[in-house]
Amino acid sequence: MKKILVYTFAVAGLFTFAACSQTTANNTETATKKEVPAMVTATTNPASVEETSKEKDDVFPALTVKDMDGKEVDIKTLAGGKPAIISFWATWCPPCRRELKDYNKVFQKWEKTYGAKFFAVSVDEGKSVTEIKSFAAEMGWNFKVLFDEKRGSVNHFQMAGIPFMVVIDPSGKIVKKETGYDPSGEKSIETLLKGMK
Repeated sequence: MKKILVYTFAVAGLFTFAACSQTTANNTETATKKEVPAMVTATTNPASVEETSKEKDDVFPALTVKDMDGKEVDIKTLAGGKPAIISFWATWCPPCRRELKDYNKVFQKWEKTYGAKFFAVSVDEGKSVTEIKSFAAEMGWNFKVLFDEKRGSVNHFQMAGIPFMVVIDPSGKIVKKETGYDPSGEKSIETLLKGMK
């Protein structure tokens, strides 16, 4: 009986932890806000998911998304030759909200000190620009919020979970990718930004 109870709690904890991960079956993204994926892939342990890009050709793609007025924009064009931090998130993801709350506190300092841009790109399915805009206003975020309605970023980066963050240098080269929420992640990003100054 004790073994069954321990197993039940372990499985319940595993599914709670996986709330923001996404699974891929036959190359189709299947996670929605009400589904709990079978595989745990997103994590709050950054040591296992952080990747510093070393490939010369690892350049941020031309990625068309919508701004909060519904206008199509390209993220690299918005970055305008500045370093940029791009966080991919969804309204149903608690770690995403925690991460964006933390970055809302520091992005203006980064913008002023390093000239960096910060973009929060929603990858929600079944939502509209109006719903994303309303959610962002409710959260009190002051950075630029965008919406990848076609979810091209999910496919391009083969996202296994969110939040998913990409840092690019002024030339558009990807210098860091990270899956999962890391409460101390600001320090490593600031170190990268200092090196680009």
